[in-house]
Amino acid sequence: MITGWLNKFYNDYRRFLFGMLFLLLFTASPLMGGGWTLPRNGGYAKLWLRWQAAIGALSGHYGPDGTRLPSGDYNEIFFNTYGEYGLAERLTLVGFWPVVTSFHMSNLNDYSYTGTGDMSLGLRWGIIQHRAVLALQFTATAPLANSSIAKPFYNIETGERIGELRVGAGVWDLEPRLQAGYGWNRGHAGAEIAYKYRSKDFLPVLSVSAEGGRRLSEKMYGTFRTVMVEPLGTSAAPLDNSPSGIGNGTEYVGFAFEVDWQRSANFSLGLTLEGAFTFSRQTGGPVMSVYSAWKW
Repeated sequence: MITGWLNKFYNDYRRFLFGMLFLLLFTASPLMGGGWTLPRNGGYAKLWLRWQAAIGALSGHYGPDGTRLPSGDYNEIFFNTYGEYGLAERLTLVGFWPVVTSFHMSNLNDYSYTGTGDMSLGLRWGIIQHRAVLALQFTATAPLANSSIAKPFYNIETGERIGELRVGAGVWDLEPRLQAGYGWNRGHAGAEIAYKYRSKDFLPVLSVSAEGGRRLSEKMYGTFRTVMVEPLGTSAAPLDNSPSGIGNGTEYVGFAFEVDWQRSANFSLGLTLEGAFTFSRQTGGPVMSVYSAWKW
């Protein structure tokens, strides 16, 4: 049984597995905060450019023999913003917005689209805020992205239509998160569990994340994250199979490796490498991001 599973895993991923391992490919929640809150009037802002380079992409759609179907090259380029602001002791406002989202599909139906993404706002309440932390966060995501885009994409070997590119889900997401963490002089560890309610009869989603980081040198800090995203139950709404992963029913297990280079006491630059080992209803990575971050 185990041998059969390993053979299936290799057959599914052989076209990009070694590249993923080399880059430590990962997919991580952009709102993962580790449970730490900011002091009153304290702030944190992050700007980053994200590139998903799915070259020779395999879709999240299985053929009759259980192998993933080739769907051509696919790229995403996003300019993302993220911020936190301390409203009061133990109460922090958080926000995430992909200001520019650009999708490029090289398929039997080539297509490009540039717009904006859905905006998320939330509150994080620090229940325990010492070396060990525990926090409860509630996030709401508004459907700002264009949900009417539905461009077909195909199996490039057979011409069979296997899904549609979507750039917006068109639903409200409401998500409570329980976050825990522990920090020490040269590192930290954190974990999170979240339940996402989605409107319009979309499947609710359970996600579990964990991360650990340590100081690599005086000015360098490395963080490794892992995340599992699992839709729950059955859906009255149609399931989507989009290379973007935007839609109903997307699931994955992914990882991320981030290196932060502190340039001054309040400013840093960084690099994040992301992707997924298992995924469904989306296209595999890698995903690479460069960012700048400020705190005050």
